[in-house]
Amino acid sequence: MTIPEKYKSRKFQLAVSAVLIALGSAIGGQIEWSQAITAIVFAVLGYIGVEGIADIKATKEGTVKR
Repeated sequence: MTIPEKYKSRKFQLAVSAVLIALGSAIGGQIEWSQAITAIVFAVLGYIGVEGIADIKATKEGTVKR
C-alpha cells in the first residue's frame, strides 16, 4: 500500500500535527476546549490558505499538474 503524494506534504503533516496536539492538550486538560477548537480552526485555515497560494503560483507559472 502506497501513501498518496498529498499526504507526504510537509504542510499537510504540520496541519495534522497541530490538530493532534490541540486535541491532546484539550483532552489532557492543559488548555480549554475553546482554545483547542480555535487552534484547530487556525491550523486548518492556514493549511487551506497556503495550499491556495501554492496553487495560484503554480497556475501563473504554468506548472499545473493535470
